[in-house]
Amino acid sequence: MISMLAAIAALHPPVIVPAGEGEAVPVPFHPVRLLLSGRASEGGVTFYEFEVPPESSGAPPHVHRSEDEYFYVLEGEVTLLDGEEAVTAGPGALAALTRGHQHAFWNAGETPLKMLVMVSGENRFEDFFDALVLALREEAPADGRAFGALVGRVAVEHDIEMRPDALPEEARPFYPVP
Repeated sequence: MISMLAAIAALHPPVIVPAGEGEAVPVPFHPVRLLLSGRASEGGVTFYEFEVPPESSGAPPHVHRSEDEYFYVLEGEVTLLDGEEAVTAGPGALAALTRGHQHAFWNAGETPLKMLVMVSGENRFEDFFDALVLALREEAPADGRAFGALVGRVAVEHDIEMRPDALPEEARPFYPVP
């Protein structure tokens, strides 16, 4: 038994990420830093830091089939769409956006938003970001509709269903793609 625990510990040693560090994820939405890859833990948990500028979009309505997302607000306020209900949450709030449930987020406020985002599941979300960056570089969509179609296509390949038609009226000013 001890040798199995030692083998697991060797595969996933402890990780400490100092403040302000992490790997920049070159997604076009808003600044994202990968703090811990799901491949670095036995439980497959990924941690990101999201920074969403004032009065801007986060993620349009979507549903994850293979993972759960957890948002912990560090600074500013986030507006979360939970199903069809929009809720605003400030520092210290935690949102568990579990698989199979439609959700979205945006920053309707006048100050920057910073959140710790944890994703648990099959690591398909982490792979989604990688595939999206590659597809954007290869295809360079010419306009907002082409960009949205590309995101939707890549999302489906990673068990994420995009639902842009479910964007509530109050969020529309923050999303550039109609």
